Amino acid sequence: MEFLGEYLRKERERQNISIEDVAKSTRIKNCHIRAIEEERFESLPSPFYAKSFLRLYTKFLGLNPSDILNRFRPDQQDFIVKPPEVPPFLIPQRRRSLFSSFLSLLLAAFLSQLS
Repeated sequence: MEFLGEYLRKERERQNISIEDVAKSTRIKNCHIRAIEEERFESLPSPFYAKSFLRLYTKFLGLNPSDILNRFRPDQQDFIVKPPEVPPFLIPQRRRSLFSSFLSLLLAAFLSQLS
């Protein structure tokens, strides 16, 4: 079975189109086009961009984008962007507002007056 990137590269070469021509027409960077053709989807900015780039690239080549995107879905399983882990001490703590601090002091003063 032919890989998606290889299929797109062969189709581009069959039409005698350079990567630079694709980049100019689609406004996709050369390095991203190469990443698609070399099946290095993890080097693309995100899955959203990967799908958008594939859609633009296939339309430029005169192919059916939905056929290509359907072939891309199985590859996407390994292409999950995980959020970075943040150490607990870097997570901002909720601060008391000045108003709530003032109310606490006022309540403490009032209670001290009662005793």
